[in-house]
Amino acid sequence: MRKIVQYLMFSLLGVLTTCSFTEKSEIISIDDDNYIENILNEADQNTLVIFDCDLVLIMPKDVLFLSSTENAQVFRKIKKYLIDKIGVEAKNELLDESRKQWPMKLVNKNFPNIIQNLQAKGVRVLLLTAMLTGKVRNIEWIEDLRKSEMESFSFNFKKSWKDCPNFTFEEFPTTIEDWGITCYPKFEDGMIFTCEVEKGVILKHFLKRSQLKFSKIIKIIFIDDGVKNVRSVFDACQELKIPCTCIEYTKVKHMKIRTTDFETERKRFEDFIKTKQWKSDPGDLDC
Repeated sequence: MRKIVQYLMFSLLGVLTTCSFTEKSEIISIDDDNYIENILNEADQNTLVIFDCDLVLIMPKDVLFLSSTENAQVFRKIKKYLIDKIGVEAKNELLDESRKQWPMKLVNKNFPNIIQNLQAKGVRVLLLTAMLTGKVRNIEWIEDLRKSEMESFSFNFKKSWKDCPNFTFEEFPTTIEDWGITCYPKFEDGMIFTCEVEKGVILKHFLKRSQLKFSKIIKIIFIDDGVKNVRSVFDACQELKIPCTCIEYTKVKHMKIRTTDFETERKRFEDFIKTKQWKSDPGDLDC
């Protein structure tokens, strides 16, 4: 009888523990900056805060480069036009050069200060971006482009990771057959470049590789504009039994974005071919 009672007590304890863990983990889809800022303000030294980059921290000012909009169809037509006009290789060189010059803007102008305040409280803040690494077509170190963009807006993720050396995830080679390249995810100065490997998978390996003790992480807050990435990190946290708040940040998706047209963009690229200086359309989004 005593053994039966003990079994029931341990079983109940297991149920309560499971329920408690489940209640602390959630996926939220929201575009409200105030709501997100309130969640971030609750983070403490036992919280790991993780940000995606594109369409979360920064976004292109030029509407042509917002692939989540109908302007993506115009961009596809521009690429075809350029191939017909100057050939595939010259088109790639032109687009790579334009990418280096893309003017960017903050999605939420408060994020730089928020991150600095979190770091001042001893909260670890990590960037988790799908960007590739190494030489990509005509860009020698494509991750340097991302680092430069972060620096231009005073994002300094290295502050949180001075005790963690940089390393490469050599066990996850990524081959981009169309470009004939193989790249490797890497952690560098507080930023993880996943090379399009599933974010939850890379995060799990990072936590183990960096020797960041799970016992010190009471919670993870993750913000990404892609629901697939949000689910991936949520599942990883569940597997590691780390409570989490995973946020699908939909602010850019819900913006009223001007629609461009083929002729406008054709003229801009014709000018770019001549001058090698990218000129943003005054009608595009501004900071």
